[in-house]
Order: sequence, then structure tokens, then C-alpha cells
Amino acid sequence: MASVELHDVRVTVDGRNLLDGATLHIGDGESVAVLGPSGCGKTTLLRAVAGLQPVSGGTVWFDGVDTTNLEPAGRGVGMVFQNYALYPHMQSRGILGFYYRLRGRDAEVGERVEGVCEIMGADFAGLLGRKPSQLSGGQRQRVAIGRCIIREPRVFLFDEPLSALDARLRTQTRVEIKRLLRRFGVTALYVSHDQIEAMAIGDRIAVMRAGRIVQVGPSRDLRTRPLNTFVATFLGTPAMCLAAGIVEAGAIRIVGAAPDPDGTAPAALGDVAIVGSPEVVRLPITMQPPLAPGTQVILGWRADAVGLGGPRSSAPSAVVMAIEPVVADRQLLVTAEIVVAGVDGRPATLTVRVRAGLDDGIRVGERVRLTFDVEATHAFDANGDRLDAVLYST
Repeated sequence: MASVELHDVRVTVDGRNLLDGATLHIGDGESVAVLGPSGCGKTTLLRAVAGLQPVSGGTVWFDGVDTTNLEPAGRGVGMVFQNYALYPHMQSRGILGFYYRLRGRDAEVGERVEGVCEIMGADFAGLLGRKPSQLSGGQRQRVAIGRCIIREPRVFLFDEPLSALDARLRTQTRVEIKRLLRRFGVTALYVSHDQIEAMAIGDRIAVMRAGRIVQVGPSRDLRTRPLNTFVATFLGTPAMCLAAGIVEAGAIRIVGAAPDPDGTAPAALGDVAIVGSPEVVRLPITMQPPLAPGTQVILGWRADAVGLGGPRSSAPSAVVMAIEPVVADRQLLVTAEIVVAGVDGRPATLTVRVRAGLDDGIRVGERVRLTFDVEATHAFDANGDRLDAVLYST
């Protein structure tokens, strides 16, 4: 296997920056999942590592050797594509052995195919006599992975390989992929837009946005210490709720929803149904080191950091807008809307997600009180970058 390093890699096509200074290190035997929205450059990054996409700047290294200008065949990579790319006229046995027959090494094919069958499981041998049209989606994916394994590549590259499978097959196949990667200590770069898939397969996750890698780390670190509001809202289900706030003496006053990380402003009040009169919401939160009064901040909460207060609580009130049962956890996911006094005192809305018990008797349209766990509150500056501060309640 090999370690892989990308230093400030740039790819420009027709004046568009598909990669804009991507930097990433993948250790020998490590699996890194690349996660990001559509169009952020995930597949371009994968192709740059494989040598299928010429780079406009930066370097790609394998085991300390600069391979930026090396042809794909010389890099020793194996790639599993999103659409499998199996030869339709060949049986699976021929697809697996094609790499060696093409190089005049026919004598090795039988032993190599037998080895792949042992790795992929006993039932894999039953697929060898079938053409792709005779295989299910999951079976085609297994053949595509077997074709990658038989070449004994230094680096495995996966380009959203499970996106065409149904939910059951996705679960089954990602477990199989993870088992193979762990068993052989394979160096792998796995591209996905599915958070669960990325967390299940990657030892670390690299989050991409607009051609850049914005944060890399274990999934737990990315969830508990996101570097910015983009990572905070992109990872986690449901997404983190972001609120715009203004620092006051001994408190932070909430003045509405924060803009989306892509710069989109909160919905105009004309597009939102205002329920109830606005209230001035001050959360008894201070920071260390302290911020000057009047400083604009963004506070973030995940659903498990928000709770329901008692009817006599002085916590902010909200109206329940929607309820989604989470049967596996015996919980309800409640969407509630707070009407707050904005910066200028006029009404502004803040949508909050909160987990509640199945037996709490919550109903749509009901008014509830919401409490916020200060220790689980995330704080960002007005630009959306994480504040390196300790939050505590006054």
C-alpha cells in the first residue's frame, strides 16, 4: 500500500476552478472518506489522484514520490466507479482476468480469480459465469470491487460506488467494503455524499466545499468541533440550528435565524407564517475569553442540545410546526418556531429542532418552552468561523 499526499492541487476547466487548492494526507493503510455537496469537486479530486484529470497546479505524491505528471497506469491505483463500468459482453470471470490477459499473463488468471473469490466470500464464485445483465445491482458492485482487488493496487479509489443500490444493499455492501479495507489494511479514498456511508467506511472524513477541503478528522471530531457553520450544518441529522445573536452583559440576545453558510439570508418574513407576538430572547450565556457587548455571533444547537421546559418555565416559547417519529430511538423529532424581536425590534423567526419522548404528548400547533444546553452550544463569529471560547451559563 502507499501513503497519498495532495498539496494545493488546482484543477481549472473552461475558466472554472473545479479544485481550488485542495490539500489532503492519507496515511499508509488509512481509509479517508471525502464528503461534500454535489459539485464541490469530490470526483475531480479522485480523478486527480488517479491521474485521469490533469492538474493546473499543486502536486500529488505517492509514498513521497511526486506522481503529478505520471500516467494513470504507472500509479498503481484501482478504481471502483459509480456506474460499475463492466464489459457487457464478458462473463464476470473474464472481467476479473482481463487486466492480466491484456498483458499476456494468462497463466496467472486462474490463481488470481481464485484468490479474489476467497476474499469476497464463498458465494462470489457463483457469479463468475454470468454477464453483467444477469447480475443484480449489488452483484455488479461486488464484481467491480473484485476487479479492483485482483490488480493488487497500491491505492483503492471509490467514486460513490453505492449510490445506485437500494437501502438494504447499501448497508450490506458498505459493511463488506469496510471489512475488506480493514482486513488488508488498504489505503483508500472513498467519495460519497452520504454521511452515514462516509462515517461507516472512513477512518477520517474530509469535508469539501467549492473545490477546497475545509476540515479533516474523525467523524466525532467533525460533529463536536466543526470549524465553521458549513461543516456544522452539513454533518449531522438533523442539521444544526443556527441563530444570530448579539453579545450583551451576561447574556446573548437572539435576534433571529443566522444566514445559511452559503450566504443565503433567512427567509423573508413575508414568506413565513408568524405565530404569536415577538419576545425578547436573552440566553444567560457568557464566553471566556469575553466578547465586547454588541459583538455579533452565531450560536448553534443540535436537536439533542435542546429540551422542553415546564409550563411555568421562563424559557423562550415556541410553536410546534411539525413532528417526525424516530421509532428506533423511541423519540419524536419536533420542529418548533420561535418568534423573537429582531435587531430593530421587529418580528423575526427561528426554527429549532428538538428531540422529545414518544409519550410526551406533543401536538402540532401546541406552544412549548425550549431550554438550551449551554455546554452543548456551538459558537461562531459573524463570518461563520468557530470561536475558540468556553461558553458557560450565568
